[in-house]
Amino acid sequence: MAKFGWRVTYENTTVLTDVQNISFTRGRTEIQDPFRAGRATITGRNLATLPTIDIGGQIAIEMSFGSPTLYVVGFLGQVSDVQITYGYVTNEDVWTIQVEDYLGRLGRAYTTDSFSWVAGLNTLEAAQNTSLNATDGTINIDGFSSFVGSSLVSAQSLPNSNALDIINTLAATEQGVLFSSFATSPGGLDRSITFIPRSALGSLNLLAEFTDGTDGGAVVVPSAYSEIIFRSLADSFFDRVIVEPQGLAAQDSGTGPRSFVMRSFDQTTAQAQNLADYVKATFDVQTQVPNTISVLSESQNNFQMQQVVDVSNSFGEVVLYLRGNSYRLFVLGLTVTATPDQARFTLNVASSEALNFFILDSATFGVLDTNKLGF
Repeated sequence: MAKFGWRVTYENTTVLTDVQNISFTRGRTEIQDPFRAGRATITGRNLATLPTIDIGGQIAIEMSFGSPTLYVVGFLGQVSDVQITYGYVTNEDVWTIQVEDYLGRLGRAYTTDSFSWVAGLNTLEAAQNTSLNATDGTINIDGFSSFVGSSLVSAQSLPNSNALDIINTLAATEQGVLFSSFATSPGGLDRSITFIPRSALGSLNLLAEFTDGTDGGAVVVPSAYSEIIFRSLADSFFDRVIVEPQGLAAQDSGTGPRSFVMRSFDQTTAQAQNLADYVKATFDVQTQVPNTISVLSESQNNFQMQQVVDVSNSFGEVVLYLRGNSYRLFVLGLTVTATPDQARFTLNVASSEALNFFILDSATFGVLDTNKLGF
């Protein structure tokens, strides 16, 4: 590849050779989508060099760059399937490894038959309790820096319930972000999921700047993009939001027949009403803004793309310069496809206006006439 290389490691020790293609997707497409497992596909040749791959074994996909060579983890997960396709002759044999990140593992976990929590916990505390009381207790739910959940939850009894479903509802209650991450340990990379509460959004890093050449305000050398897709009218489809807090009366915001219905664990109806107002506002961005940025490896700034690919930066800000205009955007998801010749990076993004609420002294939040107050 022109500026980047890739390394695939099994169980933190064995580097897979003869890799032909890598692709992975993580995150979500639209701002109110539920969080699902990220998935990766790795294909290669020469079965003689392929080690024994166990279902559930850990796979790390790393991007390499620079001199001396540096690596960042772009995807970390467990093997979900291994396929071998035999050709007429040995050189035509192809192996394929399917991988899912740790949101997938959480999606297969269920809470214990007596699981419950008390009223007044914040959403992060409730998510951590859920993980600790799930049938698979090997996944940590980590917070983000010193931030905790801003919304409080009502008392719940949730025995034998899907752990990812519960934590998705908590993320929706918080209007926060989940992503599969890792913690470094002496033995390698430990399974982890990071929960970012909404109060942390204003402190996220600027990951990258993309340009068509009109980058007068750029802080660093921007990366060139190959394709931009703008938000369409269909992305503003919903004109009413209905929040159904568990055990409380439903709350709604907006009027009209096109309703977005969501569950929550809000402690009070007032908090649920604030949530409904906020979610309705995320659908109300009327300006034309990009929602997909696609770039190729040949035209990238090394530092910026390692920031974007690094799994620990799964949610952050980017700036797009286009014909004299600049757009401040949040990364919702990332897709990478790589061959020995080229890599393509596709980012799903949302306008900062969709996540705007008042934060003092912030260059991104607190923009006049776009604030979402009371949440």
